Amino acid sequence: RCARDGDGGRRCNATGGVAVASCPAATPDCRSLLQAALDSCCSRVVVQSRPGGEPWVLQGNVDFRSHQTVAFDKGVELQAAKGFFKSKGAPLTTAFNVTAYSHSKQERKCECNNQGKVA
Repeated sequence: RCARDGDGGRRCNATGGVAVASCPAATPDCRSLLQAALDSCCSRVVVQSRPGGEPWVLQGNVDFRSHQTVAFDKGVELQAAKGFFKSKGAPLTTAFNVTAYSHSKQERKCECNNQGKVA
């Protein structure tokens, strides 16, 4: 769903059509910042590198939208936050009706026992 006025999502302006996602160095969870840019309904989203080349740590799943081009600056890495993806196969990102999808992501090993249950 696209952001509506008052949702806290970034609105696209008529001249640019570009949302820029950035995550300051002291931010422990970048998920809401990235999701807000994706929910902006802009046709293009640029995900900027974090200061010092730190990864974008996500404390939850991020949903990519259709009819959007998402460009990751060089060196951008999406990383699952420790303790937030406990079930085996839990997705870091989801995307539907996407024709081209490419990014670097680092997933932590499942923090569960050998039966697939949270340890």
